[in-house]
Amino acid sequence: MIAADNDLDGVPNGVDNCRDNYNPRQGNLDQVLAEKYVGVVADGRGDACDSDEDGDDVLNLDDNCPRRFSRDQSDLDEDGLGDVSACPSRPSPQQRAPTWREQSEVFSTRPMIFE
Repeated sequence: MIAADNDLDGVPNGVDNCRDNYNPRQGNLDQVLAEKYVGVVADGRGDACDSDEDGDDVLNLDDNCPRRFSRDQSDLDEDGLGDVSACPSRPSPQQRAPTWREQSEVFSTRPMIFE
């Protein structure tokens, strides 16, 4: 008997963390963060179908940094990106993409931070 695989990602429904969304890698950011940090809510849903990828109790659509845990959502410079770091995740829909000049000014004036 062949195990059911609704999303055809090669992962049987019984162990698939997003059984209706194609996600063969089974990425689950909040699970990874919950293993490292106190306070992160791991819900068992994979990133492909998780409405709160970083487990900070703020839904992705409302989160100013959806892939970085930041419950307080602080944004001191009011640029729409959270203060938890440079927030390399996807920007909110209200933000426009920076111009090439703006990007080059940022990279030439800020130190590189490696985590």
